[in-house]
Amino acid sequence: MKKNLWNKIVILLVMFFFIIPLLSPAQELSKFHDDMDFKVENNTLLQQRLESINPDKIIIGEKLDSADYDLGYVEDMDACIARDMIMRATVDLNKDDSRHGIWVVPPRGASYYPHSGIHNVVNKWGDTMMGISFPSLVDVHGAWFAGQGGGKGVWTKSIRVIGYRNGEHTKTTDWFEDIDDTPSWFAIYLEDVDRIVIEASPVFNGAGWYAMDDLTYTPKTNYEQEPTNTIVLDFEDCYFKQNLNTINYAGLEWETGTGNFKVEQAKKSVSYISSNDDEKDFSVLKNDATSSNNLEPIGSPILLNDYQGVIRGDATSWSYPPDSCGAAGPNHFVEVVNRNFAVYNKSTGEELINILLGAFLPESNGDPRVLYDQYSDRWFIIVCDFNTKLFLAVSKSSDPTGSWFKCSFVVSEGSDQGKWPDYPTLGVDEDGIYTAAYMIGGSSGMSIFALEKAPLIDEDPSLGDIYAFRELTWEGAIQPVHTFGTTEGEYFVSRGSSTTLRVRVLTGLLSTPVLTELGFVNIPSHSEPPDAPALGSTVPLDTVGHRLMNAVYRDGYIWTAHCIDVGGRAASRWYKINVLNTTLDDYGTIEDPVLYYFFPTIMVNPSGDVIMGFSGSCSGQYAAAYYTGRSASDPPGYMAPPVLYKEGEATYNLIDSYGRNRWGDYSLCSLDPVKNTLWTIQEYAHSHNESDVNRWGTWICELVFNQPPQTPTKPDGPEILGQFAEATFSTSAIDPEGEDVYYKFNWGDGTYSEWVGPYSSGETGEASHSWADYGEFEVKAIAKDINDIQSEWSEPAVVTIIVNEPPEKVTINGPSLGLGGKEYEYTFISTDPEGQDIYYKIDWDDGQDTGWLGPFSSGEQIKLSHSWNKKGGYWIKAWAKDIYESCSNQGMFKMTILKNKAKSANIYNSPLFVQFFEKLISRFPILTFLLN
Repeated sequence: MKKNLWNKIVILLVMFFFIIPLLSPAQELSKFHDDMDFKVENNTLLQQRLESINPDKIIIGEKLDSADYDLGYVEDMDACIARDMIMRATVDLNKDDSRHGIWVVPPRGASYYPHSGIHNVVNKWGDTMMGISFPSLVDVHGAWFAGQGGGKGVWTKSIRVIGYRNGEHTKTTDWFEDIDDTPSWFAIYLEDVDRIVIEASPVFNGAGWYAMDDLTYTPKTNYEQEPTNTIVLDFEDCYFKQNLNTINYAGLEWETGTGNFKVEQAKKSVSYISSNDDEKDFSVLKNDATSSNNLEPIGSPILLNDYQGVIRGDATSWSYPPDSCGAAGPNHFVEVVNRNFAVYNKSTGEELINILLGAFLPESNGDPRVLYDQYSDRWFIIVCDFNTKLFLAVSKSSDPTGSWFKCSFVVSEGSDQGKWPDYPTLGVDEDGIYTAAYMIGGSSGMSIFALEKAPLIDEDPSLGDIYAFRELTWEGAIQPVHTFGTTEGEYFVSRGSSTTLRVRVLTGLLSTPVLTELGFVNIPSHSEPPDAPALGSTVPLDTVGHRLMNAVYRDGYIWTAHCIDVGGRAASRWYKINVLNTTLDDYGTIEDPVLYYFFPTIMVNPSGDVIMGFSGSCSGQYAAAYYTGRSASDPPGYMAPPVLYKEGEATYNLIDSYGRNRWGDYSLCSLDPVKNTLWTIQEYAHSHNESDVNRWGTWICELVFNQPPQTPTKPDGPEILGQFAEATFSTSAIDPEGEDVYYKFNWGDGTYSEWVGPYSSGETGEASHSWADYGEFEVKAIAKDINDIQSEWSEPAVVTIIVNEPPEKVTINGPSLGLGGKEYEYTFISTDPEGQDIYYKIDWDDGQDTGWLGPFSSGEQIKLSHSWNKKGGYWIKAWAKDIYESCSNQGMFKMTILKNKAKSANIYNSPLFVQFFEKLISRFPILTFLLN
């Protein structure tokens, strides 16, 4: 009684201390992982922190009206390829690319040298003949002029102004040549004119760029007694990217240009900010953000695989810049760029699909993003239309060459009505898909959109609830994280100032979505990066500023990266942010005394190893693709010296409508969902085509921090096998670091073995399988090390499965009674229906067996002897198999040992007693039955 009572007390104590704490509502039991204690603590503390945040820092989501949804449709890839063929057939390769300029307020990233305020106006496309008409006669006094675009190579060298009255030429000024990076006053002094034309000298492909600010003129009056007011147009009442030609700004007619020049076909421009405004003066980690090149050597990640991506001109697409974006999946690598959609065999780099982006996702335009969602095993692609919508594509499986669900939704509603989306970003967590866009027009703030994931991946997919968080501060880009693991919500990070990063979290997506500002992270001060010179480039490559390029969450930390200025050169900086207390845990800067590094993106694997990919160039080198990285055990602040993995091949001059040599606007690093290797896709200057057209190219590479095992040997096993027969296959592989290895077999029938192991490096591993269907099957093996880094699949072994009858059940004969320590002889016989040779295997039921013996002829009887030492009943079991491994049913025979083997001489093991006992059994068979 007392014993039972104590047992109950112990059970209750175990429940109290170990089970009750796990029932906390802060976590779902189904989401527990090995690091559960860490996550429960973090999420509980985060929840407490959210409850204490000032309500002013919290925004409740605005649910989008489903009337603004496109219902969507499912489409297979064959339909896309067919559409692509039609679209390519309509492309006029001989079309005249001539364009005419318009008057436009440049975007933030192209507002180089305004004289007053933050706005000026430019001659888009560098048109050399730009007119302005006035409603009445005016005296034009002058304006401030400066160079526009990436540098002297595109700045017009001189301008002059031609005056008209009633269509007749009145006067032309002298050439004004003070065009540089400092606005200068051009005293025009044209009187009694109603129209002026600003003529610029061409410098690049017939174009020459300039910016004009504070245009000053005085309207003429009909009566001398009327006062005359001088007007100064400073354009500060305009917004970025505003087209003056369409609005008769200030009552004037801003004319389309009439210059004669040709330009490259380009996508709509991407904007960025040039701001170093400090919001707070925070202290930061005392960690030198110096070049990794000048520190102690850190082991670089190892290049495991690399191959060519999309090249400008593929699928007749000539857009620029590419906006390089691509991600690894289980078997494929998907790339989306301006304006192509491409799929590659992940292992070999074979191009499986390369079509126009508009053929894949009709009506979409540019700024594409892609990610592979490890939670749902689906691909997600988002594309902008630069009008009112965002377009979304969701694969129906992990195979991107199959069917996709495609839809769109209007984002230009509510306080964003009349604006259009640009530079959408992309992130994911367990519950949702997230994007943030720059909403251009008016106040030009930023907006976040959160989409429920479950309806998108349903068997019958649709757009579920979408929530908007609008009028957020413009910060270049708001990056939703690619989440790995379980979190309280989706994190967002953006550049707050030259010394801060802003962190937000979106919680309650499936109930009441709320966006909460967690605060600012103190970072080392930085400034806007300069554009990057490249060998042969007329003007430096546009680096688009210091906006964050991407963000990843894992194990309580956000990793992100951007471009900054170090010593007058572009450098790539990375950060590791502790989300629990919104502090900077680690950071570092990749810089060089000669090279410029720009457009960095980052990714982390489950072990905490990190890679960063980026572009690199200088005046003596074509633009090339680079990577670097750090292992989890490396010292704080350090990354390995950069590795050039794809060199530039030619000069690069693709000048956009604002005079910028467009590069980027981003890149991407991703995590392999199967092998946990790290991938990056980067841009490089590709060779010119036969018409000497400038081209960008993209290059894809796979990286690891320790080398994978070598490719396993071709599996060893039978070449011909009977249907349903089980056979064993073996393989081996060597790990370069000498770590233990595991093996997995692909049986070629759609099934795989479990991982078997661990085995020592080079040790043979094996697994068994049987096939239900007949035919030929390829058996392959793969190896992985203790870090889950996988090898390539082995060369296949071909096994032919035939219809084959197994041998008959084995018949066993011999004595059924005996004494311990004495050998007894038994006979075994089986017949194969096809007359094939057979093998026997005998299990003596005492821990010993014979293994497979043979071959023997069908029907051939074999004799074997065995002894047992301990008394008791033993079932002798026997099987027969033929040459194709088809195995018989089990034959059985019982042997009873009456006495243990004697330790010393006595009557029971004397020859006379044994002889007497055997004759007694032979004389009275009933004894066998009774004893058994």
